[in-house]
Amino acid sequence: MAMSHNSHHVVTGGNGGLVRLWDLRTHQCFRTIKAHSACAKALAWCPWRSSVIATGGGAQDGYIRLWQIHTGEMIGEVSTNSQICGLLWSQEYQELASSHGSVTPENNDIVLWRMSRFQFEPQTRLQQHLARPLHMALSPNGTTIASAGVDEMMCIWECFPENRDHLRRQSSSILALDQMIR
Repeated sequence: MAMSHNSHHVVTGGNGGLVRLWDLRTHQCFRTIKAHSACAKALAWCPWRSSVIATGGGAQDGYIRLWQIHTGEMIGEVSTNSQICGLLWSQEYQELASSHGSVTPENNDIVLWRMSRFQFEPQTRLQQHLARPLHMALSPNGTTIASAGVDEMMCIWECFPENRDHLRRQSSSILALDQMIR
C-alpha cells in the first residue's frame, strides 16, 4: 500500500497481481489494473509525476512496471528475474530504488535505476544483504536509504549526495517542460 504525495489517492496490491487505485475523497476504487502475473508486492508513487506509480511483482513475476493511473496504461517495464520486495523514488535524482529477493545471495540486492523518460537504466547494485531486503526507507533529506532484510541486517546506503555537480538547472519558469523528466 502507498499513499500519493497529495494524499488524495491510495494504491493497494494483492496476491492475484491486481493493483487497485482508490480516491480517498470519495472512498471509491477508481481503477483496477492486472499489473503482474504473481502478487503485486511493492508500490510507490512517482514524486515528480503524480499520475505515475511503480509496481513490483513477486518471485514468479519479477517485473517492475510503471503505470499512468488515469488511463491504466503501462508506460515502462523491466524484468529483474527476482522478487521485487520494495520500491522508492529519489525526487532530486529522478531515480528509482528497487530491492530484490532471491534464494541465491547474489540476487538479494538493491538496484538504483535512472528513470530518464521513464526508461529503466541501471546505475548501481547495492549488495550487502544475505537474504531478501524486505524494507527500505529514504531519509528526510533524500540522501540515504536504509534497508532491512530477512537476514536481520540493517544497511545504510549514502546513495544521493546533496551537493552533486550535475544537478539540473533550476528554472523559475513553469513552462520549462524539459525539467519535468530528465
